[in-house]
Amino acid sequence: MNYKVFVNKDNPISNDYLNSMHLVDYNGIMVEKKALNMFKLMLNENNLDVNIIKAYTNDKRDEHVTGLLLDINKDIDSTLLEKYGFIKEEKSIRYTGKSTAKIINDNKLTLEKYNEFYNKSFLVLVNKPSSITSFDVCEKVGKIFDTKKVGHTGTLDPLASGLMLVLVNKYTKLNNLINYDYKEYIAVVEKGIETDTLDITGKVLKQKNKIMIDDLKDVLESFKGKYMQEVPIYSAVKINGKKLYEYARENKTIDLPKREVEIKDIELIEEDNNSFKFRCLVSKGTYIRSLIRDIGTKINYPLTMKSLLRTKEGKFKLDDSIKLSDININSKKLYLKDIFDYEILDIDDDLYKSIINGVKVKVDFNGKRLIKYNDEIIGIVENINGYISKKFIDI
Repeated sequence: MNYKVFVNKDNPISNDYLNSMHLVDYNGIMVEKKALNMFKLMLNENNLDVNIIKAYTNDKRDEHVTGLLLDINKDIDSTLLEKYGFIKEEKSIRYTGKSTAKIINDNKLTLEKYNEFYNKSFLVLVNKPSSITSFDVCEKVGKIFDTKKVGHTGTLDPLASGLMLVLVNKYTKLNNLINYDYKEYIAVVEKGIETDTLDITGKVLKQKNKIMIDDLKDVLESFKGKYMQEVPIYSAVKINGKKLYEYARENKTIDLPKREVEIKDIELIEEDNNSFKFRCLVSKGTYIRSLIRDIGTKINYPLTMKSLLRTKEGKFKLDDSIKLSDININSKKLYLKDIFDYEILDIDDDLYKSIINGVKVKVDFNGKRLIKYNDEIIGIVENINGYISKKFIDI
């Protein structure tokens, strides 16, 4: 249930939204269930004598159709309303949820103005700091943009930093379409130790004196190409419905799966007695921790990952990202035309209706297309067996 949906004559409510509504009867007036529960809680906890005189109507161009806009017979203070997730709208109150109500009140916005800035779908390039999880990044982005619908295109371990492609609201459905083949990293390797996690945070399993490695540049370059890489035990890969790191924490032995990965490019950046740094361009699904372990295995010398920086994912670069601490509502956002390089297909009203309703329409293009309707890029379609197929629509 979207409590922030805005409805007027230019933004009529969708049938999908109508079907998701849960209206309940309150003294003969139909009210959205959660809005009514919070209204009643507000009255009971503050001993208020206030009545609802109007709520749901079936006019799809009127805010009342949501069942969230409540006309009341007495005024209630905005600060008190915010505490229960309501905002004031002239002689009415409107349930939006607590975080949204606070943003609207703090910034002195109407719900209409709120929807110009928030409640949008987009991708943002985030520069993740080390020591926090990818989930932490999504959680913070969600708070900034006032949504719980946040995802990403590839996990970075807590130790790692760098580029994350973070998807907000409806764009979370694009995850399967944003499928870049290669990612670039810069890794720093600690010499002379190997750990159970394959990085510097783990328990030391092997240890040797630190040395300069003979022909290190050639050793790295020997990894160019495809090879079968063993997945690290401390990873979220599932075996028999259980994540590998759960087996590790229970000290259970399990055969680790191997996957074909490709090291597209790899080069030594610098080396000293204690460590070395290298850059690599690798296929999606490659574990840099495992690559470092395999380099160590090849030269019979323990190595472990000290730090990792993701510098590129597909066509996106770290230089174009925003530090997590600097992200705000005005930060640069990327949309379909920025993300995908597909050709654009202009569609008219009839084709728009056919696509939305899943009507079979023959097409003469190959692959995928961005679709443009009323001068806006609104989605992605694909030719499937000669017919147009809806892949994603942002409306």
